[in-house]
Amino acid sequence: MAFIPLPGGIKVEVSWETGSGIAVCIHWLQKAAAGTVTSTDLSNGISLLDTWRTALRPLQPAGVIIAGIRATDWSVPDGATQFNVPSANIAGTNVSPQLPLNVAVCATHYTGLTGRSRRGRNYIPGLGESVVSVGDIVLAGMRTTIINAYQALTLAAIGVSIPFVVASFRANNLPRITGLGTVILQTAVDQYSDSQRRRLAGRGA
Repeated sequence: MAFIPLPGGIKVEVSWETGSGIAVCIHWLQKAAAGTVTSTDLSNGISLLDTWRTALRPLQPAGVIIAGIRATDWSVPDGATQFNVPSANIAGTNVSPQLPLNVAVCATHYTGLTGRSRRGRNYIPGLGESVVSVGDIVLAGMRTTIINAYQALTLAAIGVSIPFVVASFRANNLPRITGLGTVILQTAVDQYSDSQRRRLAGRGA
């Protein structure tokens, strides 16, 4: 598919090394008023997601180690990019064995507007067995940890003028000419764990 720009957009990829392979979680930020993305914006994006992934370490075993965080200017083709490998707090702190890499917790982001283009999801990978209980239910305390991490990210991103957004690149099942970014207001976390291999039956659209 041809490149679709997001005006003022920054794509931030958080990567972990695990015993089962590489896990990646992508977030989108968008400069206020869709201004020109600067090197400072990219470094701020990396810092924001470094704080976010650090807050999730209680969900991940010691074998899940941060591999790097990449921020890329998505407003233009071949945009500038920065990559950083954190040197502190690099491993998870959960003492239980790691679940299979496809098992994840789904965080759903809400913007206050209706329509599929106005809500988004992130799947949190690399979890320890103690994150879920019988029946694949995610423990309430673990859900709270994720929600708090996203609330902190949402507020901090606004503070540096690159709000956390839902980025849509398709409309009516067709590619957009220009991406659409909508600022996220709230994040909720599913009660049940999910599989990233396929959508589980009965878990909604």
